[in-house]
Amino acid sequence: MSSAAQGAGGRVGGIGAPVWIGLLAIFLVLFGVNTAYTLYLGAGESTAAARVADIQVQSQQLAKFAGEAVNGNAEAFGEFSETYGAINNHLQALNAAYGGEGGRVQTALDKLMATWNPMSSHAQRIIDGEQKVLALADTANAFTARVPRLQADLDEVVRAMANSGASSDQVLIAARQLVLIDRMSRRVTEIRAGGAGAIVARDALQNDAAMFGSVLGGLQNGNPELNYVRLTSESAQAALEPVTTAYSELQADIASVVDASVELYEV
Repeated sequence: MSSAAQGAGGRVGGIGAPVWIGLLAIFLVLFGVNTAYTLYLGAGESTAAARVADIQVQSQQLAKFAGEAVNGNAEAFGEFSETYGAINNHLQALNAAYGGEGGRVQTALDKLMATWNPMSSHAQRIIDGEQKVLALADTANAFTARVPRLQADLDEVVRAMANSGASSDQVLIAARQLVLIDRMSRRVTEIRAGGAGAIVARDALQNDAAMFGSVLGGLQNGNPELNYVRLTSESAQAALEPVTTAYSELQADIASVVDASVELYEV
């Protein structure tokens, strides 16, 4: 596994909101203006100027579609791929027409291609990672949809414990489960956002999930090693059953999110 700095280029376009997406439009607009002006002076070719103008617009569209695609928008992947292909076609046509002319025209084209080539590589990673990104988005959405039910079930457990005379320490331990499930939900959101923070969030999600499961097992069966006392109230144990069921479903989502994040963000 590489370091965060080394891994940035190996992830699927740095899924989320990598810096290159924001800079893509800026760089291509700046170089596009320069290229259009130079081609106009060097060749007076209106078709070339029109192509460069298209690249300026499409580079901004590409940045927009990239942000939407990596956040799980299926339609944006198609728009991203189509726009990416259009920019490539324009650049190939410009190179075919003016690539051998030398002078200011050649210099302008070289600058444009030097900017485009590394971004093209990142763009291709996003296109290649479509299925993985969409799968992660679906699983993350499923996880988020289950959270309110689990929170409501946990509220019932805490209420049943308080009403049955459970110790304040036990009630506090159960109440902390609400904090953990909220934190896990935020971890999933951070993983979807991508970037270096996604790997940290993935590890934290695994730790939070392990802690939640440990506490849940302690409330059900007791765990002297961790100082968890089994709930003796029948009503509290009954309230705990839906939590166990809901969490078992949530665990499958957590495992899928973790696996997907490894494939998407690790080299």
